[in-house]
Amino acid sequence: MLLAAILALQLAPIARAEESTGPDPSAVAAAAAEIESARRLYAQGRATEAQESLQSVLKLGPALSPEMRQRALAFLGDLLFSEEGARSAEPFFRALLDEDPDYVMDPLEHPPEVSRFFESLRAARPRPNLIAPPPPPREPPPWLALAPGGLHYFAHGNIGAGVAVATTQVALLVTNVVLFQQIGDITGVDPEKAADVQAYQQLELATNLTAGAFYVSLLLPPAVEFSRWGSDTSVTFGPGSVQVAGRF
Repeated sequence: MLLAAILALQLAPIARAEESTGPDPSAVAAAAAEIESARRLYAQGRATEAQESLQSVLKLGPALSPEMRQRALAFLGDLLFSEEGARSAEPFFRALLDEDPDYVMDPLEHPPEVSRFFESLRAARPRPNLIAPPPPPREPPPWLALAPGGLHYFAHGNIGAGVAVATTQVALLVTNVVLFQQIGDITGVDPEKAADVQAYQQLELATNLTAGAFYVSLLLPPAVEFSRWGSDTSVTFGPGSVQVAGRF
């Protein structure tokens, strides 16, 4: 148990070693021979020497290929499982799963009880979320700012501004229609009667003012929104190819 703890502590600096140099072919070949030597030593009942051989392989650090390091971890965990139990083998099997979550124990090289314990550690690991997050909602098209009734604000989730714009536009439109209807109902104005002339002029002025306010209510929201644009986007409106540059 003490030897397993020492080996686990020695693995930590090896795992943090820089890997920029890549594996050394000669070191990989030497590691393969050392692992086979450790297997023979263990088969001969020389477990301590086998552990030391595998430990020397893991000390190679960045010079060792990932495949050979994983093989050494698997055999060292196997050896400790058989000699000292699952608790001693667990740190090395977990290190192996950290490097390769899909690593599979070769049934011709490891006994079934070792493979079962290794698989139980894999099953206990948190699974990655394989469900892709939903795509972000699409931004409403820029030309929607030109639509009446506050549609631009509703599309962007600004319900309060949408309701305010829509209510204002409807009120101005209804008022203008009513005033225009009242002007149409007047059959004639006696120029001799100043009061009639003044009333007609006031009615005509109110009609023009509400009509102007209605058009302003149509133009103001897109003007405000377009003023927020940057200078890296070009949008074309209508068949006349009127371009507005900006970022919406």
